[in-house]
Amino acid sequence: MAIDKHLYYPGRWYDIPYSVAIASFTVVGLFGFTLAGAPVAAKKSQAPVPVTRLGMLAVLSLPVMGAWAVLNRNSPSPVTQFRELVTRGIMLVMTFLVFAKQHRLRMDLAKANQVLQEASATDPLTGARNRRFFDTTIAGDANHALRSYQVQELRVSDLIFYMVDLDDFKEVNDRYGHGVGDKVLLEVTRRINSVIRSSDVLVRWGGDEFLIVSRYSNRAEAANFALRILTAVGNRESDMANAAGINLCQTCSIGWAAFPWDPGEPNAVPLEAVLGLADRGVFEAKTFGKNRAIGVLPSDKGRKLLFVTAGDRASSYSVQMVCVEGPSEVFGTVQRQGRRSRPGRGRA
Repeated sequence: MAIDKHLYYPGRWYDIPYSVAIASFTVVGLFGFTLAGAPVAAKKSQAPVPVTRLGMLAVLSLPVMGAWAVLNRNSPSPVTQFRELVTRGIMLVMTFLVFAKQHRLRMDLAKANQVLQEASATDPLTGARNRRFFDTTIAGDANHALRSYQVQELRVSDLIFYMVDLDDFKEVNDRYGHGVGDKVLLEVTRRINSVIRSSDVLVRWGGDEFLIVSRYSNRAEAANFALRILTAVGNRESDMANAAGINLCQTCSIGWAAFPWDPGEPNAVPLEAVLGLADRGVFEAKTFGKNRAIGVLPSDKGRKLLFVTAGDRASSYSVQMVCVEGPSEVFGTVQRQGRRSRPGRGRA
């Protein structure tokens, strides 16, 4: 029918590179699909031909052939229009594919950066957060806690720090090896995560010491929360042997303090000093026999004077202490080396 109506046009030499360009698109596209999802090293080994260069040459050939189709008026007008339409259509499709590829690369890069950032803020052994994460987020948490006291319309929200130090953990490493010690750390991390809230942050502070940052909390409930941690870590029903492969019961000592430390003067005690007070609570818990939590609270009666270093300054604070003992069945198994007189429940 096309020949009878004189609409058929066999084409000239222009159609040869045009066909080669389209064939190149097809080959490069199919070859690219075979490399999709493969590792980088595998892609290099599977690409004996420069796929990227072939694709660039094929793309750059389109404007040249489009210009030739416009400038060359020896062909019939319908043929020229057809060639222009097809060439521009393919250029439009290739431009869309290039933008789609760039968008995908940007998304992959953003995802890779997120993974790297997450890895840099996570402890590789336990999966808990590390000090770098704490340093980058604590300022915002502290400001939120201060605002809750400064703005009366907001609900009062304390920021409570719980320093958790495992009891006699060095003996575990010395007796059973660091492999077992790592398993104990993993199990302790799992147990602590099972009792803290989703808004709380567990930080591996160093070695066998952890820091729990309890956000949006009430200091009146801090002692009960500390008891939950003591019970979870020292729980004999889910024995540590299941994780470490040995008959081992691990306990911990906890020191805690709230920020702002003095509700009457929220800005009086800096954040670093509050961390130091919580760390001092751990020392006191170790001194009085381990497997217990001691909270360090402000006192206007001068019950005890503590010296805490915050940055390059050393300050003294009049404090009272709240002591919470761990479960008695666990406490009886804990070694009490260097133990002093035990304080009773309540304030010491």
